[in-house]
Amino acid sequence: ATWGLWNSIFRRGARFLTIWAVGGFAAIEILWHIHPHWDATRRYLPAGLAIPLLVAVGIDSWNSVAGRRLILGAALAAILAADFRSLHVYFRSGRFDWRPLARTVRATPATERVFTENQYSQICAAFFIVGPRWLFEGGGGRAILNLEGHVDRLVWSWPEGSHAWLVVTTTEADEPVSRWAGRFPRQDFPSAEGARLYRLDPSRRGAALAGR
Repeated sequence: ATWGLWNSIFRRGARFLTIWAVGGFAAIEILWHIHPHWDATRRYLPAGLAIPLLVAVGIDSWNSVAGRRLILGAALAAILAADFRSLHVYFRSGRFDWRPLARTVRATPATERVFTENQYSQICAAFFIVGPRWLFEGGGGRAILNLEGHVDRLVWSWPEGSHAWLVVTTTEADEPVSRWAGRFPRQDFPSAEGARLYRLDPSRRGAALAGR
């Protein structure tokens, strides 16, 4: 990609890739300082699409057909080696399993709301608690709400006198929601990416939200 970036500067019709890549990484830095996002793939999206094109420009700059084939062959071999290594780690370390957490929640009344600290934990929990149709129907008979890291949202979204659940995936020292949830009883689910399920007791609601 670096070689392709250098060649795109001097190549007519490819200079826009230089602007795209440099501007994309600048946008990533600006957006990161405005609001850190949990999803790494989205974080690198502004510049990520330009990288394969820069790689293609770099390969195309080689005048020798044999040289191009050598580069492509080496790149393909490196990609396959990395894929096999990743698969080995994947099956050796085990796969994440949110089903035990989902079974615990499904055994409770559907009127009890489920809160999650961010969108990632919302999607994971909803998929297994409600099912895949939740992704496009957004319901399924159970409210699964994303706090987006703000405890204050519980003031109006957690009804007084009702039990609720809170799914947390970050460590307690990382996020306000994680630290705040420590006052409630919890169940740990290591298989669900280390998720913790907190039982929000209505008798503690007033004191907990007052001291948030």
